[in-house]
Amino acid sequence: MTQWQTYLAVTCSLIVVLGGIVKIYKLTKRIDASIGLDRDGRTVSERMGRVEHQLWPNGGSSLMDKVNSNERINSEISGEITIIRELLQALLSNRK
Repeated sequence: MTQWQTYLAVTCSLIVVLGGIVKIYKLTKRIDASIGLDRDGRTVSERMGRVEHQLWPNGGSSLMDKVNSNERINSEISGEITIIRELLQALLSNRK
């Protein structure tokens, strides 16, 4: 192997190694951006904890509690509307 071929082989090897280092650096930056802190300084774990807090009933402050409350109110209103409709139908049928 001539000196020029050795120089070329070493240069190519360095380019491959540096390219790998750059790829790894970009990958770690990407992972850090997705897992790291958001602009408010919260971690993914903290943000997921806040989401999880909303998914299960906890005494009135979660989204699930509000949905359950709305469902209960909706059922009550539906029952009241049914009673009013039946009363109105009875009153209207008695008029004829």
